[in-house]
Amino acid sequence: MYWERIENSFRRYSIVGTTVKDPKNQPKDVIADEKHSKRKGKKVYVATTVGNDVISGAALSPSASAKDLTVAYQEFADEAKNVDPDYLPKTVNTDGWDATQKAWLKLFPGITIILCHLHAFLGIKRRCGKKLRKLYFEIGDRVWEIYRAETKKVFLKGSDVCVSGLIKM
Repeated sequence: MYWERIENSFRRYSIVGTTVKDPKNQPKDVIADEKHSKRKGKKVYVATTVGNDVISGAALSPSASAKDLTVAYQEFADEAKNVDPDYLPKTVNTDGWDATQKAWLKLFPGITIILCHLHAFLGIKRRCGKKLRKLYFEIGDRVWEIYRAETKKVFLKGSDVCVSGLIKM
């Protein structure tokens, strides 16, 4: 009974409500990702939301489908809206998994989806393959230079240079 009480008591508390006391401090930009795990020997996914350097949500999903992930991320949405009924994050950074993006768009219509820089980089590597290995290294250098930009203006300028430079090749 001890472990059952411990497990049940965790579900009583709101992660968002515990970590965010002032609605103005809710994160406008969040990161969402699913961690693979097992529960009672079966594969499950922990739908995790992070914002302002704090884990703001974590809920189990029985599958990585858009339907199940929407239900899991709904826990974060509900808790966030308990703190501020008008809460709408501006952006969500995801790894590019279509189901994750669909879930966030359903829960927060109008949110901007941002593809994780690392996953975008890995996508470039996959598309270049072995035949375009030399091009991959050139693109990779440019992409990481953009990633290191210290201001939005430098980032955007670097993006323009990277794209225009690649078009000339």
